[in-house]
Formats: sequence, structure tokens, C-alpha cells
Amino acid sequence: MRAIGKGGDDNDTVSLDNGDDDDNSDQEDNDDNAAAILDAFEVSGVDSVDKVYRILTKHMGLGENSSGSGSGSSNNDNSGSKNGSKNGGLVDATACECLRWNYQGNAHLERNEISAAIECYGQAIATGYTEQEGVVLLMRSTAYLKRSFQHQAELRRAVEELDVLVPAPEALQSLFATAQQHPSLAHALHARVVSDTRRQERQYRRISYWHSLYEYALLHAAQDSLRATQLLPHYSRTWLRAGDALAELRKLREA
Repeated sequence: MRAIGKGGDDNDTVSLDNGDDDDNSDQEDNDDNAAAILDAFEVSGVDSVDKVYRILTKHMGLGENSSGSGSGSSNNDNSGSKNGSKNGGLVDATACECLRWNYQGNAHLERNEISAAIECYGQAIATGYTEQEGVVLLMRSTAYLKRSFQHQAELRRAVEELDVLVPAPEALQSLFATAQQHPSLAHALHARVVSDTRRQERQYRRISYWHSLYEYALLHAAQDSLRATQLLPHYSRTWLRAGDALAELRKLREA
């Protein structure tokens, strides 16, 4: 049996193969689509979680299980029980929503869109789908760690600029000696020193700003990764990410 289903204007195509057409023609008339055991499952043009969800619920008839979302009207509950009556609601709508946000976050992370990635991972966690919480936390800690490296680069540039602004002690001694030898220049030299000092103060505030952002991102990376180690204790990447964050925080022993 071979069936092809189209999802409206969408490009997802499903092809189901249930054995030889000639030998099983009588059985095909009696078999229920939801109870069929698939020997082959071919999918093309599927590039999103929503399409996968539609294939599972519409084309395969696996039914929708919305119990994990904890919301919905009585009509939705009735329809959900009707759809899931044959298969026990094998497809969780909450899982679909969580995965959709997670994959969107991954796409943003690959494009180095850190803020958008963190927002998507937060939305994925907010769905309350606990089976994916550890993985999502790991990815969000990765995003925070990448953000901390961006802030660290800005911090280093600010420190280098401050190093140029701060004069060497020899230069200050020479300036002071010139003011003593030429009192008429003292006022101008004093004004120059005051101006340079104000520039240094502004640069120091920039350094403090970038350092705060750097440590803020690191703390979030450490928090998410350490929580991920609790949820996924046997997954090595969670421990590696936690070690990276702790090392950046100079918690070398814990790392």
C-alpha cells in the first residue's frame, strides 16, 4: 500500500509503504491507517517542527496529546480525546512547541544572533516540557558563553585604549618640571592634565561596564550548565560547558 498526502499549501510530502499492493489488496480495504505498521516512511520537503507535527497528527493519525500544556477549552479536550482515542495521544503539543523554540534558538545561534537565541531558549523552557529542559539549558548556556566572549573582546579593547590614555610616570615628571621652570605655562599644563584625567575616568567607566556584562553572561552560563548537569548527569557536554563557564569565572578548582 502506498499513500501520498499533501498538507494544503505546504510543501511537506509523505509517502507510506505498507508492503506489496497486489498481495495485500483485500487487507488494505480493512486496515485502519492509524493501526498500520509501516515498513517504510519517506518524507520530503519537511524543514520545520510544525511540518513534522502535522505529518504525525494528520497523515499518520497518531493523535494529539495536549495534556502537557495544561491549558485548553473543553472543546479542545474533547477533540484531543477523540484524536487520541486510537493511539493514546502519542504526539505531545507541548513537546512540539518546545522543540520549535529550541530549533529556532539553534538557528539564531548558528548565525551568531545571541540575543535572539537566548530569547528562543527561554521560550522553550517556559513551555514546561521537562524532557527537553536539560538540552535547552545546555544550549542557552552555550549562547551565554558566546555572549561573554563578545563582551570580553570589548573589555580588552577598552583596557588597551585606557593604557594609551594613561601617561608614563616619566612623562608626568617631565610635565611637572616644565611647569616649574616656566610658570607661565603652568595653567595650560594643568588644564591638559585635568582633561586627560577626565578622559581616563570615562574610559574606566567603560571598562567597568563591559566587565559587568562579561561576568553577568558568565554567571548565567554557569547557572544553566550546572543545572543541565543535574538533569543530564551522564551527558559529557553538560559537564564540559559547566567547566568552561567556571574556568572563565576563575573558579579553577570547581572547573
